[in-house]
Amino acid sequence: MANGDRKTFKGSLFYYRPAPHVAWLRPIRWLKEMLEQLQMLIQDLMWAELIHGEVRSDSFSTLLLFGIFCILSLGEYYQNVGIGLAALLVGLFDRGEKLWLQSRYQQSQNYSATALTSSDDSCRWSLAAPDGYAVRKAFSKADVLQVFISYRSIRGGSFNQEIAAVWRVSLFLTRQRELTIDEHERPTPAWQQARELARELQVPLNVLNSENAGDATRQLQRSASSFVQCRQSASGLEIYTRWTVQNSWKLLGAVLNQAGLLLFVALLSGFMYGFGGLIANFFGWENTLDLQSLWTLRPSHGMLLPMAVAVGLLVVEAAKISRPKRLTLDRETLTITTNGEPPVSLPRRSIQTCLMLNQPRPMVVIFTEDRGVLIDSLVDTQDYRLLLQALTDELEQP
Repeated sequence: MANGDRKTFKGSLFYYRPAPHVAWLRPIRWLKEMLEQLQMLIQDLMWAELIHGEVRSDSFSTLLLFGIFCILSLGEYYQNVGIGLAALLVGLFDRGEKLWLQSRYQQSQNYSATALTSSDDSCRWSLAAPDGYAVRKAFSKADVLQVFISYRSIRGGSFNQEIAAVWRVSLFLTRQRELTIDEHERPTPAWQQARELARELQVPLNVLNSENAGDATRQLQRSASSFVQCRQSASGLEIYTRWTVQNSWKLLGAVLNQAGLLLFVALLSGFMYGFGGLIANFFGWENTLDLQSLWTLRPSHGMLLPMAVAVGLLVVEAAKISRPKRLTLDRETLTITTNGEPPVSLPRRSIQTCLMLNQPRPMVVIFTEDRGVLIDSLVDTQDYRLLLQALTDELEQP
């Protein structure tokens, strides 16, 4: 909104107020985080040796992992603590609370109001929160170094889970100062607002935690098992995703990263019971040893429900990741097609930049003059880099 030679940019920032039960459930959160760390350590060991043939050199982490595993195995053997059932209950509560928090976020009116007023040589910024907190700052336009967009997670709840992801428009000032102007649920309004801000303040516009095609090329590791394939045709470039036997390990690893904790605990609990018995016999606490029980992965009746839920979650994640995606780029238009969604068409001449974002999760974003389009749900970062490189190389062709 312009007023004479002044221009004001108004925005809103989500204001999160923790529910009272969050503090009461902190010990359960610690348990879940410990199980997740245990899963990631074991998964890193397995994937490093299965795919890359590497041996983990961090002996302290490996020893710590083994110690935690032994303690949990003894607990499962002596007390039948039901780790799998506990993981199921924690997981269901986690997902249920996340859905509730997302509903609250979408319906919430708790926002902090921001305003940036720009005049000839100076700027004034203000923030007013719902609890009455307010702050005002004045600075020179010369203090503004850049406008930047960042893709951020809003976290909360008992397990600090992601409630939403927003595109935040901010200013970076001298002396490492940062002022947030607005938050958007979609990249398009964030891009439009950031471009307008950069023009008004006459500073560069950047996207935080991003890689351009040059960065991606330097870190790209080409592999025959890539989930992303490229093909030149008479009309132009075609980039598409294709599942093959060679990339099965990569797909399985991506699925387990998304939904594998419950299945990991459910499958491992039977082995942990037998391994706990082996430890007890080794130290002389027990006099009976059933070697067959050590190698069984057969779940007990109490584990059938956690396993069924885990398998269902894995199927959902696998379907999401493996959905076919196709990009076709000819002399006039870039068309993006994802199975189950309407195609998106962008005029080739309107595309200004293509970037890969690394946090909070990898994706490729294509910015035009007035729009931002996301490409996500690929298998790993190398697939995003390959897509970005192929797309940028074709766009740079005369």
